[in-house]
Amino acid sequence: MGTAFTAVMAGSAARRPTVSVVRAWPRLQVLYGAICPPAAALIILAFWPIWRDRPLLALASVILSMALLSAGILLLDERSQQGSAGTLIGASALLTAGWLNNWQVGPLPLISVPASVTGIMLAAWAMYSYPHSPNEKRAGRLFFGAVLGVLLAADIAAIVASRPQWWGFSAGAWWPSLMPNHTAFQAFSLTFDLVGVGFAVAYMLLWLARWRRSRGISRRLAKPVATAASVTCAATAVELVATALSAGPHVMNIIFTVEAYLQIGVPAAFVVSVLQRRFARTRVADLILHLRGPARASSITSALRDILEDPDLEVVESPWTGGPPGAGLPVTTTSGDQLAVIVADPSLSMDDDLVRAAVAATAFALENAQLEAALTDQLREVHQSRLRIIQAETTERRRLERDLHDGTQQRLVAISIMLGAAESDTTEEPVRAILSRAGAELAQVIEGLRDLAHGIHPGVLHQVGLEQAIRSMAEQYPFPIDVRLPAGRFSEGAELTAYYVIAEAVSNAVKHARARRITITGKAAGGWLSIAVTDDGQGGARADGGTGISGIIDRVRAIDGEASVDSAPGHGTRIWARIPCA
Repeated sequence: MGTAFTAVMAGSAARRPTVSVVRAWPRLQVLYGAICPPAAALIILAFWPIWRDRPLLALASVILSMALLSAGILLLDERSQQGSAGTLIGASALLTAGWLNNWQVGPLPLISVPASVTGIMLAAWAMYSYPHSPNEKRAGRLFFGAVLGVLLAADIAAIVASRPQWWGFSAGAWWPSLMPNHTAFQAFSLTFDLVGVGFAVAYMLLWLARWRRSRGISRRLAKPVATAASVTCAATAVELVATALSAGPHVMNIIFTVEAYLQIGVPAAFVVSVLQRRFARTRVADLILHLRGPARASSITSALRDILEDPDLEVVESPWTGGPPGAGLPVTTTSGDQLAVIVADPSLSMDDDLVRAAVAATAFALENAQLEAALTDQLREVHQSRLRIIQAETTERRRLERDLHDGTQQRLVAISIMLGAAESDTTEEPVRAILSRAGAELAQVIEGLRDLAHGIHPGVLHQVGLEQAIRSMAEQYPFPIDVRLPAGRFSEGAELTAYYVIAEAVSNAVKHARARRITITGKAAGGWLSIAVTDDGQGGARADGGTGISGIIDRVRAIDGEASVDSAPGHGTRIWARIPCA
């Protein structure tokens, strides 16, 4: 009986330590190096008496015992599975002790009887309880405890009512034999076998029921283990029935050997489950990468449905009133604020590390989406604010230009006319000279005021468009400026921005770069107006040099355009801008 259940438990051991191996492998290497070699020596020593007669059975049993121990060590690194780790390690030790009866000396046979059944139950419980939720564990604990109590009671009663020879041990074995009674011994042994068969069948049914209750990825992960556990339990039931029917040693040896090789399917099933779980965990990591951009509940829902294989799963952003308190899997921030609730199949539990990883990925994606949305809103507000500032500046410039042109400039023109009339009416030469000089000074003031108003807001731009306005500006300079701009009209904002970029670039080229040749080019395509101002000046201009280039870049970027400056020392300057004009 010990052989069959040992295999089941050893398979369980291979399943659980996936995360731990990846997370803290150096620490596990130390544990394996310190524990496994001496443990392997002790296990081989325990099986030594049967190596000569039944080597195949001994080899399979050693492998299973070591697998059980190895799984327990792996689980030591999982914080939520410390109990299961201790259970598996204890089961490995007890099941190994269950084979000490083959030494046929001293108290070893007596120790092996209760050790074997206790090790079997510990291993069975370790496999059954992983990775069940706490509620399932509480329900199963009562069943396993009751079965273990009955089996131990039957074993103890059989020991008290027997002699060592009746168990097949030598007379040299230390045995209490308090009330030897062969009939009672057979009755207690039969009770033990029948309860064992019942437990094997019940355990198989529990596994099948658990698999049928599971959904999605939990069902797929449990399927190979449930299948292997069922096969192993069936083989165990055959072994116990054969024992109850007093089958001969040759028949029992065949049963044990076949049973041992059937048990190889259990660890194989858990290897499949581990690989599936690791792949699922990798897909959770892919979920984090997939949801680096703007993530919403709908996109996260689709990703989790695919990963957890639950077509009915929903991610509901808080507040959620679709169920009783505590229903669903809460998704919270690092500070504890609830972001959403994952409404999924009840078989998905936060006790499962895969589910925890999926919930953590969901929290990361949602929190990142919130931060990104807040940042986007802030950037949008900043952009809108800059546009409002530019629009207000443009409006104010237009008002000042209009006031200067229609108000102050017109009054000065009127004064100039009055001075001219006064000069014509007087015959006194000194007075005429003063009036003439005043008229000339006033004409210069009017011309300067006209230039100032044009700089504040070029009224000609509104009248004739960008190309003609730039040509008009270029004519004011004492050297030729090559202007090759597209004809036609663009939006007011685009024309005004382009005008100021070109005017500032030309002014910088004349004042700071001592340029004597300037080329202004441009083209319009795809809703964008691209302009470039190139000069043959001394170069070396920088955006942070205080020459107005930074103002050009800021103005263009404020309307979602692009601007750059290329100004190597001694090789002139090229200022480029791309302005939306749709």
